[in-house]
Amino acid sequence: MDNQPRVYSSLPQEEHNAMHNTNVVVKAKGPYVWMDDDTEPYIDFVMGYSTSNFGHLNDDILTAFSSLTSDNVVFFISKEREELIQKFGKALGLDGNWNFYFPVGGSMAVEAAARACLLAKPDGVLLSFVGAFHGYGGVSRVLTDRAFLKSDVFMESAKSIKSPRPLDLGSDELALKALEDNLKNNVVAGLFIEPVQGASGFNDFGATFLKGVRELCTKYDVPMVCDEIQSSMFRCGSLMVCLSRSVVPDIMLVGKSFGGGVVPISAVIMSNEIAKKLPIDHAAFDSTFSGWTVGVSVALKTLSLIEKNDFAKDVEVKGKLVDKILDEELTTSELRARVRRVGLAIAFDGKDSDESERLRLEMMSNHVIIQTSGVDGSKCKLSPAITIPEDVLESGIRKFAVAVKKVVAN
Repeated sequence: MDNQPRVYSSLPQEEHNAMHNTNVVVKAKGPYVWMDDDTEPYIDFVMGYSTSNFGHLNDDILTAFSSLTSDNVVFFISKEREELIQKFGKALGLDGNWNFYFPVGGSMAVEAAARACLLAKPDGVLLSFVGAFHGYGGVSRVLTDRAFLKSDVFMESAKSIKSPRPLDLGSDELALKALEDNLKNNVVAGLFIEPVQGASGFNDFGATFLKGVRELCTKYDVPMVCDEIQSSMFRCGSLMVCLSRSVVPDIMLVGKSFGGGVVPISAVIMSNEIAKKLPIDHAAFDSTFSGWTVGVSVALKTLSLIEKNDFAKDVEVKGKLVDKILDEELTTSELRARVRRVGLAIAFDGKDSDESERLRLEMMSNHVIIQTSGVDGSKCKLSPAITIPEDVLESGIRKFAVAVKKVVAN
């Protein structure tokens, strides 16, 4: 036994390995990442899939760790959690009676929302949209577009409906008609929508479609769930996209940058009209670290940071800078049309996965990190920190524009 080799490694299928990135991160701060084989920092335009919208290791958020008074005491009410509920509700400006639950991570938030819908309508099915990404685990896996995943027994046995988008049918009107056809049979227990689809390449449903979805959900008494795990926290220019467009869903989901990039915590914000339909006992709205004091304390610091800054204005100004640079650099209408932006969520439409991967690698060679995305890998996404200095943003976007011209030309 002692002569047997000992080889310890991370799972090859883990996403970090599957993307074939061999670089080892040794430091991250603000908009930058440093690798072990290079003294020059990289501009990070991924920001942990928008978990670090306020920059890596934000100093204001890190103060949460020096002021902790407890860690994770289960069974009891946490004063920090109660403070977070009031502070977040006020920040969202919600009228009426709302309930908050703080699970660990985005997939668990989706799971909680799906469970609420199915507890209220046990014989119902869940509906999401083509190109959706709501997570990899359990029910969140069923809600995700199958093109993102390898099929398994759970996916084949679970019931779900995928409704086409305006992008698929050519207009809001046709997509809303198709949605109504799916809703009027009275089988849908909950409708899940990302106002801006993240993994598909920042596809924006737009205000008109979102309002139409709200009207249909009200008409057919179907809970509307807005998954803003990636689009919230000013990634797309506002605290919550749906609320900024005067759409109030029945359930809202927040995650990623809610934890300031340093802890996993998400939020399920549920109207009392939905909550009162659910059983009190054995509803399974619990996990060891749901509402944990460390996560809640960090989220409180995140909200304090938001209170002190006008991030909506910052994103507006920086977004205009991005447009100005792209207009200057991408001079043909065909090339310019392949780049879109919602807030500081920027995406490039590659002709195929090979073109997008070549663009990613070209950017890496220029010390800028971006990611490939989309159900077929043909998109590239750029998610700069919303706190990024304008000169650093300009440098990264100009490198991006130059790289786009080079890759497309070849």
